[in-house]
Amino acid sequence: MAVRVFGARLRQARVLRGVSGVALSAQIEVSPSRVSRLEQSDLVSLRDTEFEKLRVALRFPAEFFLERPLSMVSSADLAFRAQKGTSSREKEYLAAFAELAGDFIESLDSRYGLPPLRLPIVRTHETNSEPTSMAEYAGRLVREAVSLDADTPIHHLTHRVERYLGVPVVVQAGRLRREHGFSGEPPTDSSRVRHTAYSARTGEFGERPIVVTRAEQSWERMRFSVAHEIGHLVMHADVARGRMADQLEEEANAFACELIAPISTLRRSLRGDITLHDLVALKRRWGLSIGALIKHLARGGAYSAQRERALQKQLHARINPVTGKSWGRTEPGFDDHQPERPRMLLRWTERVFSTTDTRAIASQQRIWPRDILDEFLAEQRSSSFAARGKTSDVNADSGGALSLAPVVDFDEARKRKQSG
Repeated sequence: MAVRVFGARLRQARVLRGVSGVALSAQIEVSPSRVSRLEQSDLVSLRDTEFEKLRVALRFPAEFFLERPLSMVSSADLAFRAQKGTSSREKEYLAAFAELAGDFIESLDSRYGLPPLRLPIVRTHETNSEPTSMAEYAGRLVREAVSLDADTPIHHLTHRVERYLGVPVVVQAGRLRREHGFSGEPPTDSSRVRHTAYSARTGEFGERPIVVTRAEQSWERMRFSVAHEIGHLVMHADVARGRMADQLEEEANAFACELIAPISTLRRSLRGDITLHDLVALKRRWGLSIGALIKHLARGGAYSAQRERALQKQLHARINPVTGKSWGRTEPGFDDHQPERPRMLLRWTERVFSTTDTRAIASQQRIWPRDILDEFLAEQRSSSFAARGKTSDVNADSGGALSLAPVVDFDEARKRKQSG
């Protein structure tokens, strides 16, 4: 008896399990060229015994291979916030993850409509070629889309992105990577995983943009990564990914700073020579790291390149007494918040399935393996998130500032550390 399966599903399952084509061919007792031909086919017929071996080897339900994939994302389609040297293998993994996340999101949308997409798109001809001016223009459009003016800090950026822009944010828990490493080595090892976040356009016609980030311990980095990827989606929709990658990254960084802390508002609030103390106060209000603020203000003409270099030198020379590391490694307020977490997928999953238990969901829909569902949902926040300690909420008594802790009192911090 023959079973007709989709070749793209075979490729997705193999890549997400961290299995090479050669290794899979050995497990199902066919040639490597046979595996390659299967993956490159649209629909392919398999003997039922061959299909059963493949399904068992890849640990995906039979129904997964029988359902036509909607999202087709290649590694060239991804916009990265990544260190240089991200391997082609890692990019292939991230593209496959985006495809499955996109299809899961589409399945939720088909059963209980997601918030409409309201993401502004800036075409390259709408501004001149200067990254700062493009970032200011795009940042202003996005702030308008999320119903905030330039004088108001964004107290939970990820929530605004999902609710007002309609862009789902997925935080990878990293469990798949630890369990299914490349060549037996966990891809989550810091020497191997190079990306911080990425974005892609999913759905049958690429109509649903998504942002995917790594699980972060740093609340500053999490906010910046989400903003950075929104910058790619807003400004680079009509730009080939391989062209001038460094310039695209510079534009996305400038946009992230502008979205979080508009330069026009910052300039009005500053007088005289800008010091690190001034930057700590700005970080407290806007939720943008001191390191990013130094570059942002220099791009915006608040001071000279020489002053920028001096501030960077001071940032890396000053020691945080709590950690014993420089401010460049752990800035004041580095642990004042839990990193922001998205909510849209968990909320819509509960609406569709009346539960967020992945075992129950996997038994209901019989397409997604439970560990894949865990990877989609494990880092989503529940409605009770704010009750679990530190949050990024705006303090009503702080004039709109993020409720970060005050500037570190070095003497008091040193006493606490010694007494502890």
